[in-house]
Amino acid sequence: MHTFRQIRLGEWYGYLIASLGVLVMASLIVAVGYYNGWGFLLVVAIVGFVMYAVFAYFALLKNERTYDYEPHQGFTYYRMPEKTKMILSWTGFACSVILLFVYCFDASFDRWTFLYGIVIAFLFPGVYYWLKEKTYHDIRTQIACAEILYAYGVLTPDERIYAAYGNISTEAWLALANDQPQSIDWIDYEPNEVQTPLHLLVVTDEELIMCTQHPDEEFMFSTIPLAYIQQLYVSSASYKKVGGESGPKMNKQMIVIGDGEDHQYHFQFSSRLYSGLSLFVSELLACMDDAHLREFDEDELPERDHPDYVPLEDFPMLSSTEEEYVPFSVQPSSV
Repeated sequence: MHTFRQIRLGEWYGYLIASLGVLVMASLIVAVGYYNGWGFLLVVAIVGFVMYAVFAYFALLKNERTYDYEPHQGFTYYRMPEKTKMILSWTGFACSVILLFVYCFDASFDRWTFLYGIVIAFLFPGVYYWLKEKTYHDIRTQIACAEILYAYGVLTPDERIYAAYGNISTEAWLALANDQPQSIDWIDYEPNEVQTPLHLLVVTDEELIMCTQHPDEEFMFSTIPLAYIQQLYVSSASYKKVGGESGPKMNKQMIVIGDGEDHQYHFQFSSRLYSGLSLFVSELLACMDDAHLREFDEDELPERDHPDYVPLEDFPMLSSTEEEYVPFSVQPSSV
């Protein structure tokens, strides 16, 4: 049984952890500096502080919210070029290597310390490139799976997929492609998570296509023009309680989309170390910026006569729990 999800915990999670981590690392450096003779521990403390500062900076920027969306404004982390993120990550790594070699000239240096340092020096690049490749593979897989929607008429042939992301397993997509049933049914291929609502977001030239299927319900989808999206919230961590008030809390990622009036839709995804969600949000923002800056014409939108299509005003609140969560106040739309 799923009970109320406290998404605000996710919003403040990065701030609290970053503040606590900086306080602990700063205290450790001061303490070690006060008591002489702990040279290696001082190096470890400084290196840890530098590395933590870089990744805490990322964690803080991942929790973004806008009440009044403006093109090319906000969402620093998701708008940051991949090259800049790489430079920041490698800055922390370079600091650790430099400090290691500086410590090599210390009188208390021994070969074991050097060996540990070399292992770390080779481990970081390996993990970094492994995570990077897994992330890009994740988003490429999501787009490839979403292309199956062409065969079912959910997407028209002239619509181009710029980005796609969802919580549907690859096995469910493969079964759908191989069996070719008359209609889409993801739940049948999710025996281990039958209580989990399944969602898929697809970014095209003009619209964000929102697909969902809840347990014991049929697949349905709706669309919202990118130019109509006035609110966007991305949380790197949100929480929900499982099994009652005393149950464990599960860490999830969250996207909330609003039109500035009375329609808000939220999508919860599993947090994975190599999740491509950040790449999806970056592409979504780029397409939204372009849509908001060019002249919008409703007549250019594809006609939706699919039996599973639900008009936006009739589309239910997408939630992973029975309770609604509305992070944005209702306000007049500027569109």
